[in-house]
Amino acid sequence: MNKARILCFLKFSLCSNSGAALNTFILWIGHKIFKIPVIFLTPMALFAAIFCNFNINDRFTWKGPINTKLRYRSRLVRYLSTSLVGAFCTYCVLIILYKFVNINYLQAIIIASLCGAITNFTIYDIALYKT
Repeated sequence: MNKARILCFLKFSLCSNSGAALNTFILWIGHKIFKIPVIFLTPMALFAAIFCNFNINDRFTWKGPINTKLRYRSRLVRYLSTSLVGAFCTYCVLIILYKFVNINYLQAIIIASLCGAITNFTIYDIALYKT
């Protein structure tokens, strides 16, 4: 891995933290206050985080309009479609840790988000932005 890719991954990780914070906040509010089951709340929280992360990563990490000729809408659709893999990974890890390993849902989402972030970075870096 070269220096530019490491820097790109660090930027991606920094941006991902905002999505993880949003994801965790939605889970906490929805589960603690509104008593929505984690299994149903997680997909909503993931989508909000993915949309937030796209806008930050597109401008900050890969500098979207500069690195690709794709329009915003095309990048968004590709980002969302490739994010389904990372979201599925995050969801599965969260459910396994929360339901079967009995880890607190807030701790589980942090671990699950890390797994999803690594998966997503690899996909975005290769398939979407081709760096």
